[in-house]
Amino acid sequence: MVVVKYLSLCAVLGLGGFYLGSLYVFEERSENFVVANRLESFSGNRILAPFQIDFSKGGNSEPHKLFGWSYSERQGAWTRSKKVCVGIFFAEPDWGREVTLDFDFWGVNYAEDEGRRLTVMVQVNGDEAEPWVFARGESSAKSLRAKVPETGEALMVWLFLEGIKSPAEKGSGGDRRLLGLGCSKIEVNRVSLSEETTENEV
Repeated sequence: MVVVKYLSLCAVLGLGGFYLGSLYVFEERSENFVVANRLESFSGNRILAPFQIDFSKGGNSEPHKLFGWSYSERQGAWTRSKKVCVGIFFAEPDWGREVTLDFDFWGVNYAEDEGRRLTVMVQVNGDEAEPWVFARGESSAKSLRAKVPETGEALMVWLFLEGIKSPAEKGSGGDRRLLGLGCSKIEVNRVSLSEETTENEV
């Protein structure tokens, strides 16, 4: 109701640009608030690798779905936003360790080249990683390697999905969620200490 009244007031005063700018700031602050709130709520849910995050209904993914995720279904959970965040708190023995994150996707809403490709920008702990490119006929499994924060903070993975449309926008039903990727699980494993040592020496 407040937003509707604010929009009406801006229309009357001719402040459309001001409204759009304010809305952008509001969305950014809202996103930051949601992520911060969920990080605080789930900071006690710490894992030790190896570990499997199960996104299916009845699974254990809720503490790790920080932003942009839909509800869990039988096969897993869809992303429902152009920006999506996964967060993982590790127990102290894993602090500072290298881990691999193996994502298993059961659904892809292809957006580019007449529905044949989907490019996803990836950010891990604030650093850019190699983009993920999904193409029809190819495996939809993707992997990341990351270092667990040494201070006990969450390892955070952001996914940026551009060009996606809801099934309703594509004429494939009435679902208006911005479905992008349907994730079934993430396998979390430690990188062996010998492998870490070898790479550091190189």
